[in-house]
Amino acid sequence: MRDPAFVRAARVMLRYDHFASRSSGLNSEDALEVDGWLTANAIASPVTLMQFARPCARFAGQATQAQGVCSLAIRRGYSPGAPCHEPRSACWYRGLSSGRAMTSAPDRTGSPEPRRAMFTGLLVAAVLLLGIYVGSRRFRDFDVALVPYAAASVFAAFGIAYRYSMWLSRPPTRLYWRRGWQLFLTPSRLPGNVLRLVRLAWDNIIAQKFIERRSPLRWAAHAGIFWGCILAALVTFPLSFGWIRFETTRDSQALYEAYAFGIRVAEFPLGTIRAELAFNVLVISAFLVLGGVFLALWRRMRDRGALSVQQFANDLMPLILLFAISTTGLLLTVSARLLHGFHYGFLAQFHAVTVIFTLLYLPFGKFFHIFQRPAQLSLDFYRKAGAERGPASCARCGEPFATQLHIDDLKQVEAALGIDYDMGAGVHYQDVCPACRRKGLALTQDHLIRGARHEQAG
Repeated sequence: MRDPAFVRAARVMLRYDHFASRSSGLNSEDALEVDGWLTANAIASPVTLMQFARPCARFAGQATQAQGVCSLAIRRGYSPGAPCHEPRSACWYRGLSSGRAMTSAPDRTGSPEPRRAMFTGLLVAAVLLLGIYVGSRRFRDFDVALVPYAAASVFAAFGIAYRYSMWLSRPPTRLYWRRGWQLFLTPSRLPGNVLRLVRLAWDNIIAQKFIERRSPLRWAAHAGIFWGCILAALVTFPLSFGWIRFETTRDSQALYEAYAFGIRVAEFPLGTIRAELAFNVLVISAFLVLGGVFLALWRRMRDRGALSVQQFANDLMPLILLFAISTTGLLLTVSARLLHGFHYGFLAQFHAVTVIFTLLYLPFGKFFHIFQRPAQLSLDFYRKAGAERGPASCARCGEPFATQLHIDDLKQVEAALGIDYDMGAGVHYQDVCPACRRKGLALTQDHLIRGARHEQAG
C-alpha cells in the first residue's frame, strides 16, 4: 500500500499547478495550510520535501512565508541514512536513493556572535566618545544644549556596529565579505582594482545609476533624499560633537570665524553670499529632502506594484521621519526670522525629538541599507573573478549554468548552515543546473500523481 502522505501530496501539488496556470499567488491561509501540512506529515525523503517546498514558496508571495516553507526541511533534522521512497525514475541523481539530502541545522546555542557583536558595538561607541572628547578639546567646544543629539548619535553608532557585526556573522555574508576583500587585495591586481573601485563608487553611490535604470522618478526621489541627508549630516554631526563652531570676532560683531577642532579655518562677514550659504545649509538640505520625500510618496501612491508590497514600518516610516525632521527644521527658521521667535522653544524641542527618534531608529530600519550598500561593491569583483575562472558544468546534462567560483562558495555556505546536499560519488546537488532540477521535480510530481490515481482506482 502506498503511503497516504504521497497521495495528499499529489492532490496539493495539483492545486498549486492550478495556481501556477492562473499566474496567481497564494494567500496567507494557503501558505499556512502548506506549512501545517508539511509539518504534520513526516515525508520520509527530505528531497521530496524540498522539491515540494520550492513551488509552494515560489507562489507564496511573501518572502517570510517562502522562507518558512523552505526551512522546514532544515528544522526537520534528517540524518544522512534516512531512506528514500521515490522510485528510481524520480531519484535520477546519483546518491539520491540513500536519502543524503540534508542534515539538521547546527546548534547555535551559546554562539559567540552576539557577544562579539556587543563588543564591536561598545568599541565603536567608545571610539566615538573618545573622538568627541578629543575633537571638542576636552569638551571646551562642546555645546551642552546638544547633549541629547550626541547621546543619540553614540547609541546609533553602537546599534549600527552591533547589527553590522551580526550581519557579517551570517555564513553567506561572511564568505562573500572575505572573498571580496581577498579578490580586491590581490597584489598583482591591486592598482587596477583601486581604479575600478573608484568607478564603481561613482556609478553606484554618487551617481546611483542602478536606481536610474529602474526608474528616473525613483532616482530623482532617492537623489533628493540622499544628497539632502548627506549635506545635513556633514553639518549637524560635527556641530553636535563640538568639532566645528562659529563665533564672532572680538573686534566686530559683523565678522564671523569658523573653527574646526579648535583651529580657525575660515572668516567671513555677515550679509555675504558665503555667510548666507553657511547659515542656511540646513535649509537647503531640508528642501532637498522634502522634494525627495514628496516624489517618493507620489510614486508610491500611483505605482500599483509598490502599493501591493509596501509596509508601513519599512517603507513609509522612513519617509515620515524625514518629513518631520525637515519640516520642524524649516519651522525653526521661520520662527526665528519671520515670527520673532514665536514658539521657538517648543519647535526646538519637537525638532530634537524627531531627530533623536530617527537616530535611534537608524540601526533597525530601512536606513541601515546606507551602511550595507558600500559592501555590495565587492560583488563586481566577485563576478569578474568568476567569469575568469569559467563556468560550472551540470553533472547531469553537462551544460554550463553558473560560475564555478559561485558554486564552490555556495557549497561552503550550505555546509556552514548544516545543509548536506552531497549525493555521493563526488556529486553535489549544487552541481546540477536549474533546468535539470526542474526535470527532477517534474519526475517526482509525475510519480506522485500516478500514485494518487492508482490509489483512487484501487
